[in-house]
Amino acid sequence: SLRNAAALETAGAIARLRRDRAPGQSLERWRSLGPSGARFPGWKFSDVSGRISALARDPSGTLYVGGAAGGAWKSIDDGASWTSLLDSSVTLSVGALAVDPNDARVLWAGTGDYNVSCDAYFGAGMLRSEDGGASWQLRNGSGSASLESVSSFAAIVVDPRDSQHVLAGATSRGCRDGIRAAGGVFVTRDGGVSWVERLGGVAVHALVQDQQDRRVYW
Repeated sequence: SLRNAAALETAGAIARLRRDRAPGQSLERWRSLGPSGARFPGWKFSDVSGRISALARDPSGTLYVGGAAGGAWKSIDDGASWTSLLDSSVTLSVGALAVDPNDARVLWAGTGDYNVSCDAYFGAGMLRSEDGGASWQLRNGSGSASLESVSSFAAIVVDPRDSQHVLAGATSRGCRDGIRAAGGVFVTRDGGVSWVERLGGVAVHALVQDQQDRRVYW
């Protein structure tokens, strides 16, 4: 049957992935795992599948990817198959993803494409999931302690010492007042109930916590 044929094809793909990831194999070898390409007649770039803007992995090996305008996706078989996570969300534009180091079921997704270009998409703020991406809630804070002016995210760091302590590198394009602003680093200590800007006027494209001294961020 078609179902059995599909199951055999998937099993074969997983077997090939395991073989290709054999111990000692060079990491210089790469090959596409999808999604499949698309062609736009008349455009100079060839086959494309959109822009992957975020990647995260939990300790069990589950992979999460986010697209500039394609939502977030989850794979539990090393990329052989993918499940969409944001089809019913407020936005499909994802700039950053992070897995809680203390609870792999908790995911953070910063929405909005941080690449500054004519085809960059605004987001709807910060999303949080407590069930591995099955459902999402906005965690933008409120009033002056909010992410109201943030249009996109480039990085999210969840502090392993305290999962309520989260830092986000973001850019702002004047969603509130129409005036272009650079962005900065925003911090929450209550799991996204409120946010404080700790570094302003800077377009942040990466944010990393020092592994030796957790008080230091780069």
